[in-house]
Amino acid sequence: MTVELTESVLGDRSVIDALRELQRHGIFAAIDDFGTGYSSLNLLRQLPVRTLKLDRSFIADVATDPTTTTIVRTVIELATALGR
Repeated sequence: MTVELTESVLGDRSVIDALRELQRHGIFAAIDDFGTGYSSLNLLRQLPVRTLKLDRSFIADVATDPTTTTIVRTVIELATALGR
């Protein structure tokens, strides 16, 4: 089972603690709309998250905009390296 959260709720320490508790019970977290809110590499490092879901605004132009392609590729590589 997976619970989806947006970045805006992840700044609260109690949410991070709750996610860790859920993970102990086999319930995993996914960050939805990643990259549109309070993206923080430090926060990403601390979160017990299994999945990052990029916001549509990033992937809409991926085939035509080299900058978007670079951002998407980099986020995918980062998520993969972190086991997300």
